[in-house]
Amino acid sequence: MRKSLLSVAVVAALSVAALAVGDIPTRYSGSFPSDGIRTNITGTYTGKTLTVQFTANPKKGPSLRRSFAGTCATTSPTQTRCTGRIKGSGSDDFNVAAEAVVTWSAGKPVALAISK
Repeated sequence: MRKSLLSVAVVAALSVAALAVGDIPTRYSGSFPSDGIRTNITGTYTGKTLTVQFTANPKKGPSLRRSFAGTCATTSPTQTRCTGRIKGSGSDDFNVAAEAVVTWSAGKPVALAISK
C-alpha cells in the first residue's frame, strides 16, 4: 500500500513538473492567430527560427501575400521574440527588417504580433 501511494505521488509530481516547464513548444507547425491586419497565417516554429506566410490587408489597396522569417529567443515562459525580415512575393518587392512576438499557451500560439 505504501509503495502504491508513493508511486502515485511520484507520477503526480512529474505531471505537474511537465506542465510547469513552459508553454513554448520545441516545434510547432500550423496556423497562427490573426492580428487583424494579417490573416491566413501559417508557418513553422523550430525553437530557434520562425517562418510564417500571411496575407497583409492594408487599409488602401489590394491584399498582399507576404512572409516573415527570423531567428528567435525566449523572453518569458510564454513568449518568444524573433528578429528577421518581411518579404513580398511575386511582383511585390517588399523587404524590410521586422520583429515578431509569439505568445504561447499549452504549446500553441495564442497571439502573434509582427512589427516593422
